[in-house]
Amino acid sequence: SGCPPRPLEEGAALLVERGIKTVMLEDRWEQLVSDMRSLRAKFTQVAAALRCPVLQQLALQDSREFVRDRIVEMMKSRVCEVPLEELQAANSCFDTVFPAGDPATYSDRIAICTDAAATASRRRQRQPPLDIGDGNPEFAELAEAFMEVDDEPEARCVLDVERSNLFTSTITQVAAASPVELRRPLEIRFVGEAAEDAGGLRREFFNEFGRACAKATGLWKLAPVGALMPVAQQVAARHAPDAAERRRAYRACGRVFGMALCQGAKPP
Repeated sequence: SGCPPRPLEEGAALLVERGIKTVMLEDRWEQLVSDMRSLRAKFTQVAAALRCPVLQQLALQDSREFVRDRIVEMMKSRVCEVPLEELQAANSCFDTVFPAGDPATYSDRIAICTDAAATASRRRQRQPPLDIGDGNPEFAELAEAFMEVDDEPEARCVLDVERSNLFTSTITQVAAASPVELRRPLEIRFVGEAAEDAGGLRREFFNEFGRACAKATGLWKLAPVGALMPVAQQVAARHAPDAAERRRAYRACGRVFGMALCQGAKPP
């Protein structure tokens, strides 16, 4: 108070703690809400708002459900075409609205990741054909070759895994496969068993692989909330001294987790 007004002392309470809202910030929030509702907002704008204490209170206390729904819709609407800066901002938004360590958000996070992967797959399939020119015979011949119906059976990614050594037998094959092979429909064969994979074996495989990861000494451990997390580097080095082999194993595990999303299964 006073004339002229004195600046707030260092360490003074934030405006939001004093119950004070500024008109300019509320106007900014209303504009952001309008942009989010019409999906015109950028993740960089939302992330900046969530870093502002006053706007964060408006977002997470007064309008939490709206913000959660809009962030999900924004991601689904541009899942195939997000520049790096927007992707980083989107990650920040999701960390704020869906805290990774909160068991209450686990099912929501899994559902969002699965839905986003499925949306991306559908959009890639709906991409328009390339313009092959106006009657150019060479382009026409090339187009015919690509458009021919392939009568051969659909190529599959086949994993022959051993129940007694499921972790190692899986990552060995996955690490050696190409990304193209891993994106194919997955077929699981348990060595020594005659069962045919009609979907049940795939689900069982991903569940068993998650359990095998939890027992992979020197690589993974279970967090208090039940999620997998890498062990400390010093611990990993004692159990698996070869750093290149550890990176190879983690990369193969990541591929299996990605395969679970692509195959529409619950990740391990």
